[in-house]
Amino acid sequence: MSFPPEICGKIAAFLRPGGGLQRIAKTHKSVIRREERDLVTLSKVSRMWHTEATRVLWEVVILDWWGAGWGIDREAELKLDLLVRKGYYRHIRCIYIDGLRLGYPDHPSLLLQVLRDASPLALEEVMLHVIDDTVNDVRHQIESFVKGFLILDIPQLSYFRLEHQQMTSTSLSKNTSPFSNVKQFLLRHPTIEDLDIHLYPRSKPGLDWGLIDSAQFLPRLRAYTGGQSDAAKFLTWPHLSAITLYPEQPHPSFSLNSRFISYIECLGVVPNVQKVELCWGVLFRGDVLKVLTDCFPNLQELSGLLIDQNSIDFLRSLSTSQKISYLPNLTHIAVTDANSQISGDLRADKAVIALPLLFPALRRCTRTLRSGSSSASASASDAGLDLNQRLYELIGQEEQDRYRRLVRVS
Repeated sequence: MSFPPEICGKIAAFLRPGGGLQRIAKTHKSVIRREERDLVTLSKVSRMWHTEATRVLWEVVILDWWGAGWGIDREAELKLDLLVRKGYYRHIRCIYIDGLRLGYPDHPSLLLQVLRDASPLALEEVMLHVIDDTVNDVRHQIESFVKGFLILDIPQLSYFRLEHQQMTSTSLSKNTSPFSNVKQFLLRHPTIEDLDIHLYPRSKPGLDWGLIDSAQFLPRLRAYTGGQSDAAKFLTWPHLSAITLYPEQPHPSFSLNSRFISYIECLGVVPNVQKVELCWGVLFRGDVLKVLTDCFPNLQELSGLLIDQNSIDFLRSLSTSQKISYLPNLTHIAVTDANSQISGDLRADKAVIALPLLFPALRRCTRTLRSGSSSASASASDAGLDLNQRLYELIGQEEQDRYRRLVRVS
């Protein structure tokens, strides 16, 4: 039995995540592996199907050397070998390279070969994640790989992520830093629309961008992720609509509301930004919402604010007579729930019901339990549900009417 080419193409398109290429950051490794098993099974139907399935499978590639002792390292080795030996690099549209000690020291030239051969063809998205807690000789290999990558040309590059976490006390001088060519790399790639530069921790105030403007530097940039010092450089870009902010030092003061408020106030008014994600641990409070409203008047999506007991008290104390509202265009808010402050039955929780009063255009709320929370910290009504993340739809007018009735009764 053999399927005609057009049928193979339709089946392959259907099997791609979401019906098309998704950013690898949004695709869990287990999903990729499950898809790989399914494709291998289905490929037995016909040789033609096998060819099409292989092409689809290798559009998204994860090379992960994190899982020492779990067989994940061996899996990364096999994938890298297949990419080179069978020429599967021809199909790569998205590649994610992640590693600690293993992988980088042994294969810098091989990884660069894969990237170099794939780049003129279909490569669009690249993610490099480097964890540096190694001794000097191994660090040298990692730096060589990063430096080698930054001199490549990838004509179709639209998404680029470079994350470096330095776990040792040894700091590199500016002249020897493997990241000294980041600006030149970006200047050679005006096709980038989504940029993620996260170097952590950082002893200096951001990268040395020099004099840059949107006409010559990343003219298509629509989304930026990085430390707060660098963010100020990109907020004025005309096409920028989404931004993710990280603190640049592992210090408790960066989670203080006062520090965050001072930073946002210095940004001024940024009307073009419609989506903001905060990786800061800032509390959900009225003063924070006010500065966000002043800075981002057209904001539609907000995530990362931390809900604690004070936040709950603030929400539950709202009444219709106060007429307090923030972020008039906000349609989706994602909050991080510290120790399950919000009750399990969200639709009956006054704190959640009050959200449409604060945000008139709100249609959706996402609740995420704080990292490290256990199932024991959730209420009994949460049993059997996914405790990592749940979505709740808030129908604005109906919830507001319900809340007003509750206020009258109480």
